[in-house]
Order: sequence, then C-alpha cells, then structure tokens
Amino acid sequence: MYCQSLILILVGLMLASCATSPENTAVELPTHQCQEPRPEVCTMEYKPVCGLNQAKEKFDFSNACSACSDHQIMRWFEGQCDTVE
Repeated sequence: MYCQSLILILVGLMLASCATSPENTAVELPTHQCQEPRPEVCTMEYKPVCGLNQAKEKFDFSNACSACSDHQIMRWFEGQCDTVE
C-alpha cells in the first residue's frame, strides 16, 4: 500500500512539473540579426519574412535581403507577420 501511494505521488509531481503556466505559452521563434553592411540589391525571390524594428513593430517583406536592406529593421523571423506571435 505504501509503495502504491509513493508511486502515485511521484507520478503526480512529474505531471505537475510538466504543466506550463499561461504566460509561458508563447513560442520563441528563432530570430536573425541583420548584418552590416546592409544589402543594396536583392533578388526577387519570394520567401516571406517578418522584420522587426527597434520598437518591435512588425513589417512583412518578400525575403530576408529585402528586410535587411531597410535600415529601420534590426531582426527578422521566417514567415509572414500574421503567423508570428
């Protein structure tokens, strides 16, 4: 009886440690830093990215090169902004 109770307590503790709190549910997407010198000419490849300026405002670009050619953009995520939280 003691062993069964101990197992139930351990399983309960393991499950409780796996639970996430509501404020930690946001997924951190990998960001990419724009490098200097900034590109002056980009290809017309369509591979959408979401660029972020210093105020963390989001802007859609057709590709990473286009995003980093905008001097206001500091970082970018893969995908369109409406798909990025």
